[in-house]
Amino acid sequence: MTEAKLDALKLGLAGGIVGAFVVFCSTLLGVYGFSQAADSMASTMWATYGYSVTWGGAFLGLIIGFAYAFVLVWAVAMIYNKLLGKGK
Repeated sequence: MTEAKLDALKLGLAGGIVGAFVVFCSTLLGVYGFSQAADSMASTMWATYGYSVTWGGAFLGLIIGFAYAFVLVWAVAMIYNKLLGKGK
């Protein structure tokens, strides 16, 4: 059985879109008082980027969430592909 390599770029884009959506929705829920997750993000390193639990923070979080998730998922796919190649 042959194992297929992952397309790291496409997987990274998919992960980035999901990450952006999650952060955006979490922030909007926090704006209206339905989520404590946004408050947690605002009190961590995200605040150094200017993130806050506001509409503006939701759009900034959209960008930051995309970037973080893209890099993480892309890196995992690249490592997977490297390890897959070493098994032969």
